[in-house]
This record gives sequence, C-alpha cells and structure tokens, in this order.
Amino acid sequence: QEKYLKDVYEASQRMTALVGSLLNLARLELGTFSIEPRKTNIEEIAESVLEELLPQIKRKNIKIEKSYDKKLPAIYTDIKLTRIVFQNLISNAVKYTRERGRVNIKISKRSEDKILIQISDNGYGIPKQEQKKIFTKLYRAVNIRKVDSDGTGLGLYITKGIIEAYGGKIWFESEEGIGTTFSVIIP
Repeated sequence: QEKYLKDVYEASQRMTALVGSLLNLARLELGTFSIEPRKTNIEEIAESVLEELLPQIKRKNIKIEKSYDKKLPAIYTDIKLTRIVFQNLISNAVKYTRERGRVNIKISKRSEDKILIQISDNGYGIPKQEQKKIFTKLYRAVNIRKVDSDGTGLGLYITKGIIEAYGGKIWFESEEGIGTTFSVIIP
C-alpha cells in the first residue's frame, strides 16, 4: 500500500507541475505574467527550493556547494516568479547530474543594482549542436531524452521569459559530458 501511495503521490506531483508549467506558458505568451515586486531575500528563496529538492539530492547523493555574498542586499522582485526560476535551474542541475555529482549555487552582487545567480553542475552537459535551441519551447536535448523521459521542455523557456520580463538576462556555458553553468542577472 505504501508503494502504491508513493506512486500516486509522485504522479500527482508531476501532473501538478505540468499544469503549473502550462499555465505559466499561457501567461507568458499572452503577456499576462503579473509581476508583483516585493522586498525579497533571494538567498531565502534559493534555500527553500533546495529544501524542497532535498529528497532527490539525497537519493542521488549529490554534493551541494553554496556561495552567497555576505553583503547581499534584499532586492525588489516577484517572489513566486523568482522561485520558478530557482526551481527550474536547480531542479535541472540535480536531475541532469549523475549520482555522487556536484551542484554549485552562487549568488553575488554584480553591481550596485544587479544580482548575479549562477547554477553549475558536473552533469551530462548540452551537446554543442543543440545549444542554440535550449531556450526553445518544448525542446529537450537528445542526450537528456535518453536519461529522463519526464521533462516537458518548458522550464527553460518559461525561465527565460520571466528573466526577460524582469529586464534581466540569462545565458549558459556547457560542454557535453562535463557539465553546465546557467547564469542569470536580475536587476
């Protein structure tokens, strides 16, 4: 019974995530993403997402390394949308890192009015010939489809839309078999 209950719970979580992604996609494409900035501690958002992902992190025995600037100011940002950004980037890093791998999270003050977030892993990486498509709606790299069949290909598309709605910037560096670093600047 416990196994069945766990299976039902996990299927429910996947369905909830899919519906949430589809709603966010619709809002993004309709231009109805409502941004409600509030003074926010960005470090707390990152920590709460890590806490949420702890079961997967422990199951894969992934080492999490964190580096947060000590003088990181509270910033005005939409908490829900910023959480979606962290959820997509950190969960991808965990999902696409092999067992006993490493994920680094770095948050630093880039300038007087910008925060730099970097999420790095030593996972599968993104094949060079597919890197231009990575922020495309419903796109998933070929090497990842073999490893994980549950993804929707919406996470990075939505993340990019949120960051651009903020007036920010997102980019990545990746090498297949070595890992990936996603960088985000939030004004």
